[in-house]
Amino acid sequence: MGDQMLKKILVVLCALLAVSAIMPSAADADTCWQLAPFGNIVKLRFLAVGPAPNRFLITGVEDVFADRTVDGSASNGVNNPGTFRMGFTTHANTPEGTSHSECNASVIMGGGAGTWTCWLDVFGSSVNGDMVLIPGCAGVPGVTSGSDMLAGK
Repeated sequence: MGDQMLKKILVVLCALLAVSAIMPSAADADTCWQLAPFGNIVKLRFLAVGPAPNRFLITGVEDVFADRTVDGSASNGVNNPGTFRMGFTTHANTPEGTSHSECNASVIMGGGAGTWTCWLDVFGSSVNGDMVLIPGCAGVPGVTSGSDMLAGK
């Protein structure tokens, strides 16, 4: 086997090991992050839908303020090795109608911390901050510090 092939295999194996460090196991199917500095917590479940480098479908809920549903996709960071990239949408039914926010996040593999940005409207208003991993989703749903990022919409 050539050096290039061996390097590719090692990169794929390292990426899969790193993803497994932050991905839920069969016993713990959900992974939770607080969208700091706000109080919003997303509880996400990942379903693998492709071979390495893996792609995942995301389903879940933002479950502190309004039980907003979340859906999207995720994959290994191709242009930024060692990261896990997510794109998801939060959906909420309000008296004024359905609202949603488009979000992107990047998480460091092996540690689970990262950054996020959510767009609140078509005019480009956005909020962003740190993704704070909540090990084992302890205390979720629950009350956490910070306001609802969507309250100002």
